[in-house]
Amino acid sequence: MGLYLIKVTACLAIFFVFYKVMLENESMHTFKRFYLLTALIVAAVIPTILFTEYIYISPEPIVDIAVSEFTIKEMPLPTQKNDLITPSLWVIYGIGVLVFGYKFCNNLFKLSTRIKRNPKIKYDRSIHVLLEERLSPHTFFNFIFLNKQKFEAHEIPEAVLLHEQTHAAQKHSIDVLFIELIQVLLWFNPLVYLFKGAIKLNHEFLADQAVLKKGTQLPNYQQILLAFSSNATETQLANAINYSSIKKRFTIMKKTTSKKAVWLRSLLALPIFVFALYGFSEKKILKMEKPSQENSELSSPSDLNKVSTNHLQDEIESYKKEYNAYVVLTKEKPHYIHKPESEKRKMDDIFSNLVTMYYNLSNTNRAKVTAATPPIKPYTTLIKNGQKEYKKTSELTAEDKKLLPPPPPPPLPISESNSTELAKAKQLFLENANRYGNAVSAYTKQGTGTLEELNARYKKIMNLYEKYTALVKKEETNPILPPLPQHHQRVP
Repeated sequence: MGLYLIKVTACLAIFFVFYKVMLENESMHTFKRFYLLTALIVAAVIPTILFTEYIYISPEPIVDIAVSEFTIKEMPLPTQKNDLITPSLWVIYGIGVLVFGYKFCNNLFKLSTRIKRNPKIKYDRSIHVLLEERLSPHTFFNFIFLNKQKFEAHEIPEAVLLHEQTHAAQKHSIDVLFIELIQVLLWFNPLVYLFKGAIKLNHEFLADQAVLKKGTQLPNYQQILLAFSSNATETQLANAINYSSIKKRFTIMKKTTSKKAVWLRSLLALPIFVFALYGFSEKKILKMEKPSQENSELSSPSDLNKVSTNHLQDEIESYKKEYNAYVVLTKEKPHYIHKPESEKRKMDDIFSNLVTMYYNLSNTNRAKVTAATPPIKPYTTLIKNGQKEYKKTSELTAEDKKLLPPPPPPPLPISESNSTELAKAKQLFLENANRYGNAVSAYTKQGTGTLEELNARYKKIMNLYEKYTALVKKEETNPILPPLPQHHQRVP
């Protein structure tokens, strides 16, 4: 949730800066209205968008990639103090939602009461609500609130009435309700208040533009606005004439924007949205099982010619190039365990990529290259009393080894069979092995779960593995099965 809010805030900041720099001072108010509302929606949606990239790999990497992650990225378990932070923040957030929600409902109630308790006059498509209070004219949907004494004495200029009728006709109250509801949910985010001010100010631009298009002279209209503007407090849900925005409005009234400039600035908004989409959406790499090349059935000898020798050679060369660069990094001082976290992450990513490349090679080509070793070697990460420490693998005691998560299951033997029972056993094992890998990853990275839980899950996975290999032995005469890891013997 915290990461989502950070991404939403970042998107809002980008969109608002673009609005202030490129759009606010231009007389393209209808587009600006659309932009501000769209920016709020897009900022909330972008962090939830997930782009999936499919990578086809052989079954073996599921296991061995997990080994590298388990041994490299051990993380300390969260302390009890950290566990209390999240509930406290939720309580504070809930109180804020209740306070702002109450203010929102109270404003709606006040407007509803004014409409019910005061005389009303239907005028064209709007309804004039006549108030005894000396308040500046303001609008909520098609209700225009006016001072009764001034209205009956015909002291309210036609330009002011037209201004408020524009608010009603263009349904500006829908925008206001929308941003008020967002404010209730994101009351802690200052950018929401900036968007709220920009939306309301743009409503004034739109109303001013409509009045001037009806033939009202600019100097006369400006004098009228000065006369009717005030600093009187008004409900947040209504559009009202106020003094604080007068200077800005006067500046915009005098400005004209060419059609070419309108199109250009409108089109510039598209790259901003695309940039936010690319930068703050989620990316997921989905690895899918790929049949082993050596076990694939070819329809005829001529099909063998379809396999490109050059392509396979390029794969080997690419791997060797990446491997050699990785070896140089591992030999650079200081050792991995003494490097900054950013450099550790870089080496981890390169290592994971090498493992994937290695297992994408055929068994024949694997024999021509060297498998990469984790950058942490010859050390191992241990978690003792919630603290992370490094120790040489050769110096681990029996007690130290008990602190390590069980290693992943061994690689699956490649077996193609028409047996439904064997296929189900294989699929069941793969699914549980992947879940186990995710559980260990969550334990090592976020401190989620316990070693006892991982041991129990590992035992279940190895039982599934043994059932699967038993079926393989039953169907195949001389199956080649990998040895079980040592940790399997110690898991009770």
